[in-house]
Amino acid sequence: MNQPTLGIVGFGRFGQLAAKHLRGRMDVRVYDLRDLRKQAVSAGVQWGTLQETSSAKFVLLAVPISELRECLDGVAPLLEPGAVLMDCCSVKVLPVRWMMERAPGSVEVIGLHPLFGPLSGSGGLGGLPIVVCAGRTAQLDPIAGFFQHAGLEVRIASPEEHDRAMARTLVLAHFLGRGLLAKGMPATDLHTPSFDRLTRMVELVGDDTSQLFRDMNRYNPFASEERRSLLESLLQIHRDLESDPLDR
Repeated sequence: MNQPTLGIVGFGRFGQLAAKHLRGRMDVRVYDLRDLRKQAVSAGVQWGTLQETSSAKFVLLAVPISELRECLDGVAPLLEPGAVLMDCCSVKVLPVRWMMERAPGSVEVIGLHPLFGPLSGSGGLGGLPIVVCAGRTAQLDPIAGFFQHAGLEVRIASPEEHDRAMARTLVLAHFLGRGLLAKGMPATDLHTPSFDRLTRMVELVGDDTSQLFRDMNRYNPFASEERRSLLESLLQIHRDLESDPLDR
Protein backbone atom coordinates (compact mmCIF):
# COMPACT_ATOMS: atom_id res chain seq x y z
CA MET A 1 0.00 0.00 0.00
CA ASN A 2 1.31 3.43 -0.93
CA GLN A 3 2.01 5.71 2.01
CA PRO A 4 0.41 9.18 2.10
CA THR A 5 2.68 11.95 0.87
CA LEU A 6 3.86 14.72 3.19
CA GLY A 7 5.59 17.87 2.03
CA ILE A 8 7.45 19.84 4.70
CA VAL A 9 8.19 23.43 3.72
CA GLY A 10 10.87 24.72 6.06
CA PHE A 11 13.60 22.34 7.15
CA GLY A 12 14.86 23.98 10.33
CA ARG A 13 14.97 22.34 13.74
CA PHE A 14 11.30 21.46 13.87
CA GLY A 15 10.99 20.53 10.21
CA GLN A 16 13.86 18.09 10.67
CA LEU A 17 12.25 16.67 13.83
CA ALA A 18 8.93 16.12 12.02
CA ALA A 19 10.70 14.45 9.09
CA LYS A 20 12.61 12.15 11.42
CA HIS A 21 9.50 10.85 13.17
CA LEU A 22 7.10 10.77 10.21
CA ARG A 23 9.33 9.28 7.52
CA GLY A 24 8.33 5.73 8.50
CA ARG A 25 4.62 6.54 8.28
CA MET A 26 4.55 8.82 5.24
CA ASP A 27 6.42 9.46 2.01
CA VAL A 28 8.21 12.64 3.11
CA ARG A 29 9.61 15.31 0.80
CA VAL A 30 11.17 18.51 2.17
CA TYR A 31 12.07 21.97 0.89
CA ASP A 32 13.80 25.02 2.33
CA LEU A 33 15.03 28.32 0.91
CA ARG A 34 18.47 27.23 2.07
CA ASP A 35 20.18 24.33 0.36
CA LEU A 36 19.76 21.65 3.02
CA ARG A 37 19.67 18.61 0.75
CA LYS A 38 22.58 17.01 2.64
CA GLN A 39 20.56 17.27 5.85
CA ALA A 40 17.58 15.76 4.02
CA VAL A 41 19.66 12.80 2.88
CA SER A 42 20.99 12.40 6.40
CA ALA A 43 17.40 12.42 7.74
CA GLY A 44 16.39 9.75 5.22
CA VAL A 45 13.86 11.89 3.33
CA GLN A 46 13.62 13.30 -0.19
CA TRP A 47 14.71 16.81 -1.08
CA GLY A 48 12.38 18.50 -3.55
CA THR A 49 11.57 21.78 -5.21
CA LEU A 50 8.90 24.04 -3.73
CA GLN A 51 6.44 22.82 -6.36
CA GLU A 52 7.21 19.14 -5.72
CA THR A 53 6.92 19.58 -1.97
CA SER A 54 3.73 21.67 -2.13
CA SER A 55 1.97 19.13 -4.38
CA ALA A 56 1.84 16.48 -1.63
CA LYS A 57 -1.45 15.30 -0.14
CA PHE A 58 -0.43 16.76 3.23
CA VAL A 59 1.65 19.93 3.39
CA LEU A 60 3.21 21.14 6.65
CA LEU A 61 4.53 24.69 6.87
CA ALA A 62 7.38 24.55 9.39
CA VAL A 63 8.48 28.18 9.21
CA PRO A 64 8.46 31.00 11.80
CA ILE A 65 5.16 32.86 12.20
CA SER A 66 6.76 36.04 10.91
CA GLU A 67 7.59 34.27 7.62
CA LEU A 68 4.32 32.37 7.22
CA ARG A 69 2.45 34.82 4.97
CA GLU A 70 5.34 35.10 2.53
CA CYS A 71 5.66 31.31 2.56
CA LEU A 72 1.94 30.94 1.83
CA ASP A 73 2.23 33.28 -1.16
CA GLY A 74 4.57 30.75 -2.73
CA VAL A 75 2.88 27.55 -1.57
CA ALA A 76 -0.85 28.29 -1.97
CA PRO A 77 -0.92 28.40 -5.82
CA LEU A 78 0.86 25.01 -5.94
CA LEU A 79 -1.52 23.08 -3.66
CA GLU A 80 -3.53 20.25 -5.18
CA PRO A 81 -7.34 20.08 -4.78
CA GLY A 82 -8.19 18.04 -1.69
CA ALA A 83 -4.79 18.65 -0.08
CA VAL A 84 -4.53 19.24 3.68
CA LEU A 85 -2.51 22.34 4.58
CA MET A 86 -1.09 22.56 8.11
CA ASP A 87 1.23 24.75 10.13
CA CYS A 88 3.07 24.17 13.42
CA CYS A 89 3.34 27.70 14.81
CA SER A 90 3.00 28.44 18.53
CA VAL A 91 0.14 30.83 17.69
CA LYS A 92 -3.01 29.65 15.93
CA VAL A 93 -5.61 32.42 15.35
CA LEU A 94 -3.63 34.32 12.72
CA PRO A 95 -1.89 31.36 11.00
CA VAL A 96 -5.19 29.48 10.55
CA ARG A 97 -6.84 32.64 9.23
CA TRP A 98 -3.99 33.28 6.79
CA MET A 99 -4.05 29.70 5.50
CA MET A 100 -7.81 29.84 4.96
CA GLU A 101 -7.55 33.18 3.17
CA ARG A 102 -4.71 32.20 0.85
CA ALA A 103 -5.33 28.50 0.16
CA PRO A 104 -7.91 27.55 -2.49
CA GLY A 105 -11.34 26.57 -1.15
CA SER A 106 -10.73 22.98 -2.24
CA VAL A 107 -7.83 22.72 0.23
CA GLU A 108 -8.44 21.71 3.84
CA VAL A 109 -6.78 23.71 6.63
CA ILE A 110 -5.66 22.47 10.04
CA GLY A 111 -3.54 24.26 12.63
CA LEU A 112 -1.08 22.24 14.71
CA HIS A 113 0.97 23.17 17.74
CA PRO A 114 3.26 20.51 19.19
CA LEU A 115 3.61 21.49 22.86
CA PHE A 116 7.24 20.41 22.89
CA GLY A 117 10.46 21.42 21.25
CA PRO A 118 13.09 19.59 19.22
CA LEU A 119 15.04 18.70 22.36
CA SER A 120 12.03 17.10 24.08
CA GLY A 121 11.04 15.24 20.93
CA SER A 122 14.48 14.01 19.99
CA GLY A 123 14.08 10.72 21.85
CA GLY A 124 10.59 9.88 20.63
CA LEU A 125 7.03 11.19 20.53
CA GLY A 126 5.45 8.86 23.08
CA GLY A 127 3.19 10.80 25.45
CA LEU A 128 4.10 14.25 24.13
CA PRO A 129 1.16 16.66 23.64
CA ILE A 130 0.03 18.24 20.38
CA VAL A 131 -2.86 20.67 19.86
CA VAL A 132 -5.01 20.24 16.74
CA CYS A 133 -7.15 23.19 15.61
CA ALA A 134 -9.71 22.83 12.84
CA GLY A 135 -9.77 25.59 10.30
CA ARG A 136 -11.58 24.26 7.24
CA THR A 137 -11.63 20.48 7.30
CA ALA A 138 -13.66 17.31 7.38
CA GLN A 139 -10.61 15.28 8.43
CA LEU A 140 -10.12 16.41 12.01
CA ASP A 141 -10.81 12.95 13.47
CA PRO A 142 -8.55 11.05 11.03
CA ILE A 143 -5.73 13.54 11.58
CA ALA A 144 -6.13 13.31 15.36
CA GLY A 145 -6.18 9.52 15.09
CA PHE A 146 -2.99 9.53 13.04
CA PHE A 147 -1.13 11.51 15.70
CA GLN A 148 -2.53 9.34 18.48
CA HIS A 149 -1.30 6.26 16.63
CA ALA A 150 2.12 7.91 16.45
CA GLY A 151 2.10 8.09 20.26
CA LEU A 152 1.21 11.74 20.74
CA GLU A 153 -1.36 13.00 23.25
CA VAL A 154 -3.86 14.90 21.10
CA ARG A 155 -5.76 17.91 22.41
CA ILE A 156 -8.49 19.49 20.28
CA ALA A 157 -9.07 23.24 20.60
CA SER A 158 -10.29 26.17 18.55
CA PRO A 159 -7.59 28.62 17.44
CA GLU A 160 -8.89 31.19 19.95
CA GLU A 161 -8.98 28.68 22.82
CA HIS A 162 -5.41 27.73 21.96
CA ASP A 163 -4.08 31.29 21.88
CA ARG A 164 -5.81 32.28 25.13
CA ALA A 165 -4.29 29.25 26.86
CA MET A 166 -0.83 29.87 25.40
CA ALA A 167 -0.93 33.53 26.47
CA ARG A 168 -1.49 32.37 30.07
CA THR A 169 1.10 29.59 30.00
CA LEU A 170 3.75 29.57 27.27
CA VAL A 171 3.96 33.35 26.86
CA LEU A 172 4.14 34.09 30.60
CA ALA A 173 6.69 31.33 31.22
CA HIS A 174 8.95 32.71 28.49
CA PHE A 175 8.32 36.30 29.62
CA LEU A 176 9.43 35.49 33.17
CA GLY A 177 12.31 33.38 31.92
CA ARG A 178 13.58 36.11 29.60
CA GLY A 179 13.31 38.64 32.42
CA LEU A 180 15.35 36.47 34.75
CA LEU A 181 17.83 35.77 31.96
CA ALA A 182 18.26 39.51 31.32
CA LYS A 183 18.63 40.22 35.05
CA GLY A 184 21.13 37.42 35.50
CA MET A 185 20.98 34.29 37.64
CA PRO A 186 24.23 34.34 39.67
CA ALA A 187 25.69 30.98 40.59
CA THR A 188 25.88 30.39 44.32
CA ASP A 189 26.13 27.46 46.67
CA LEU A 190 23.43 29.01 48.87
CA HIS A 191 20.13 28.34 47.14
CA THR A 192 16.84 26.52 47.55
CA PRO A 193 15.07 23.87 45.45
CA SER A 194 12.67 26.57 44.19
CA PHE A 195 15.67 28.51 42.84
CA ASP A 196 16.86 25.35 41.09
CA ARG A 197 13.50 25.10 39.33
CA LEU A 198 13.70 28.75 38.27
CA THR A 199 17.20 28.17 36.93
CA ARG A 200 15.98 25.20 34.92
CA MET A 201 13.17 27.29 33.43
CA VAL A 202 15.65 29.99 32.43
CA GLU A 203 17.85 27.36 30.78
CA LEU A 204 14.91 25.98 28.80
CA VAL A 205 13.84 29.45 27.67
CA GLY A 206 17.40 30.24 26.66
CA ASP A 207 17.41 27.22 24.32
CA ASP A 208 14.73 28.84 22.15
CA THR A 209 15.52 31.57 19.68
CA SER A 210 14.77 35.25 20.31
CA GLN A 211 12.72 35.18 17.10
CA LEU A 212 10.41 32.53 18.56
CA PHE A 213 10.00 34.63 21.71
CA ARG A 214 9.15 37.78 19.74
CA ASP A 215 6.80 35.95 17.41
CA MET A 216 4.80 34.21 20.15
CA ASN A 217 4.28 37.61 21.77
CA ARG A 218 3.69 39.76 18.69
CA TYR A 219 1.25 37.44 16.92
CA ASN A 220 -0.75 36.12 19.87
CA PRO A 221 -3.68 38.56 20.25
CA PHE A 222 -3.95 37.84 23.99
CA ALA A 223 -0.25 38.04 24.94
CA SER A 224 -0.05 41.75 25.69
CA GLU A 225 -3.00 41.61 28.08
CA GLU A 226 -1.47 38.73 30.04
CA ARG A 227 1.98 40.35 30.25
CA ARG A 228 0.44 43.60 31.48
CA SER A 229 -1.64 41.79 34.09
CA LEU A 230 1.42 39.98 35.41
CA LEU A 231 3.47 43.18 35.62
CA GLU A 232 0.68 44.98 37.46
CA SER A 233 0.42 42.13 39.95
CA LEU A 234 4.18 42.11 40.56
CA LEU A 235 4.25 45.89 41.00
CA GLN A 236 1.39 45.73 43.50
CA ILE A 237 3.19 43.06 45.50
CA HIS A 238 6.34 45.22 45.41
CA ARG A 239 4.43 48.29 46.62
CA ASP A 240 2.80 46.31 49.43
CA LEU A 241 6.20 45.10 50.61
CA GLU A 242 7.73 48.58 50.39
CA SER A 243 4.89 50.11 52.41
CA ASP A 244 5.13 47.50 55.17
CA PRO A 245 7.17 49.14 58.00
CA LEU A 246 10.12 47.18 59.33
CA ASP A 247 10.50 46.86 63.08
CA ARG A 248 14.19 47.23 63.91
